[in-house]
Amino acid sequence: MKFTSGTLKKEWETFLGSKAQREIAVKEAVKQGYNEKWIKDLAEGKAADGDVAALAVGALIRANK
Repeated sequence: MKFTSGTLKKEWETFLGSKAQREIAVKEAVKQGYNEKWIKDLAEGKAADGDVAALAVGALIRANK
């Protein structure tokens, strides 16, 4: 992924490296209607970075429709 902002790049890297932030994103995505399987997939290490990122963005959009 390409960034023009060093601050946003660091934020992104922190998110991907943070188990707690990833769990927050996946739990919110499930709350917003995504399949509960994502909680299990994350816990088992089956959820890829792209999956978690897409869930986070999707949850934000669904929560603010």
